[in-house]
Amino acid sequence: MQDEVVIEGEEVTVRQQKGTYCMGSATDPEASFRNHGERDGEPDITLGYNPQVAATKDGLITETQAHTGAKTDQQPIPDLVAEQKEHHGLCPPKLIYDKAGGNGKVRYAVEQASDGQTIVSATLPDYAGRSDRFGPYDFSLSEDDTTLTCPQGKSTDVSYASQSGDGQPELILVADSESGNGRAITLSRGDINEIQMAKGAIRAGQEILLKEAGISAEEVDRVIIAGAFGTYIDVENAVNIGMLPHIPVHRFSQIGNAAGMGAVQALLSSGKREQIQKTIKQVEYIELTTRSEFQKEFLDALYL
Repeated sequence: MQDEVVIEGEEVTVRQQKGTYCMGSATDPEASFRNHGERDGEPDITLGYNPQVAATKDGLITETQAHTGAKTDQQPIPDLVAEQKEHHGLCPPKLIYDKAGGNGKVRYAVEQASDGQTIVSATLPDYAGRSDRFGPYDFSLSEDDTTLTCPQGKSTDVSYASQSGDGQPELILVADSESGNGRAITLSRGDINEIQMAKGAIRAGQEILLKEAGISAEEVDRVIIAGAFGTYIDVENAVNIGMLPHIPVHRFSQIGNAAGMGAVQALLSSGKREQIQKTIKQVEYIELTTRSEFQKEFLDALYL
């Protein structure tokens, strides 16, 4: 714990800011805790567990779990539902939880773990406090549940059946008559989930690289985005949803097919080949799958 806390006599100071994940052991990633700030005027860094208990309204306990501070309160909720289903062959129609379980990520994960049998009943987070974009509470639904109105006063009573055949609703962005190929351009919850997964993995990798380098995103002078991803992505929008770090847009460079261009230059220029050899010696490979903090960074980055 030497890297996480400073102990001078009877005074204990946590190096990291409140709410951050802290390692308690260099050899055991499960020996961990979170800095909860102060309690009764004293640093609250007691090693402990986050227990998860599933019980019926009559008090019958059907499943239990216990996790260290390495996991936030809401992370094990889907696991609890999945284990209850595996061990007892049942899923509750409703899971009542506090505000920690109210975000869309938890609701979706529980739905997947229960094959759509369990609905999370929890208060929605304060989206307005985290972003200036619209949140669920910003919209109003008419009394007959047919018209949805956004904060800008625009209303719609149009709903669409999914064109993917899975029965899920879709938002039609461009009608089939206007798309140019006879197929409508739509946005479904599955599309949003895929964006979340991609965004979570990309941002988690960035955060781990920054920590490895010992710098903050603000200290990065230039970000090079390559490939088809780098060619077609809207950098400003990617920054807005948190896929890319919140730094000035002019620091990003979109260079297209860097691998292909690099191969051409290596074939045509001995100088470029020498430069490549020098660069290779300066590159440090970091395996993300072995990093204990990757899962936390990934989950934290799923928010849109």
